[in-house]
Amino acid sequence: QSVKAPLFADSVDLFQDDMHDFGIARMFARVLVAETFWCVVLRFFLRVDGVCARVVETRYICPGHGFQVLRSHSWREGDWFTLTGQHTRQGMAG
Repeated sequence: QSVKAPLFADSVDLFQDDMHDFGIARMFARVLVAETFWCVVLRFFLRVDGVCARVVETRYICPGHGFQVLRSHSWREGDWFTLTGQHTRQGMAG
């Protein structure tokens, strides 16, 4: 069976801020529609330079042609030094 191209796929930026050069905050949605399912991913990404990073993501998937929608939600965050593997402030590029 051959893999078919999606009927529709797009990404939409809903919000973006450079936080006055101290990091970035961005929220966007991705949509994918195929013959047998559709999927929407809503992601919020926050990075405060030298402090922390956070990703909050919600996925909506509708398999088949029914009315059931599955939702998956994740929240990941951590301090900057643990996430980057730099455990001292001296290791951070200026």
